[in-house]
Amino acid sequence: KKMFGPVYHGTSSERFDNIIKHGFSVPIGGARTADVTHGYEISDYADGIPAPVHHLGFGVYLTTVKNIAKAYQGDGKNIKQFFVDTPRIETINFGSNRNMMKWWRNHGYDMPQLKDLYGKGIPNDEIENMRVKATLKMTENLKQKYDAVWFKGKGIRRLLDGDQICVYNPDKIYL
Repeated sequence: KKMFGPVYHGTSSERFDNIIKHGFSVPIGGARTADVTHGYEISDYADGIPAPVHHLGFGVYLTTVKNIAKAYQGDGKNIKQFFVDTPRIETINFGSNRNMMKWWRNHGYDMPQLKDLYGKGIPNDEIENMRVKATLKMTENLKQKYDAVWFKGKGIRRLLDGDQICVYNPDKIYL
């Protein structure tokens, strides 16, 4: 196996206990709803198009930077080292919204511009459902090519949320 790591995952004590008992899961849904605790909210990200729900699609998000994991968890008590079996890993490091949007669209993210949706009177809850479907389509395309995508998040300053690895199959993550 080609193992990648160590990587870290920041979460609450309750969720961490659940991960240890049952393994990681991939919640799917709109941004900041139910088990999808993070995600881009609806806004013009680039070229009038909203971002996908999640930066690298639906998957388990990890990082090689312990402090980034701590930012999602708090006190750092539940920060453990994991390794990921990812022989097919894509590495990206875009600093501009336009380049990120181009990458998403090249991988199947097919959301229309917000002005067109609002012009047709489509409400935000329907737009969010469209974003979930478009993010799922992008995720499926990425899963066909890669086991994981690693966004390095490095530039003159930290880009977006910084270093993050999205793993599409939770069974490939090992404590």
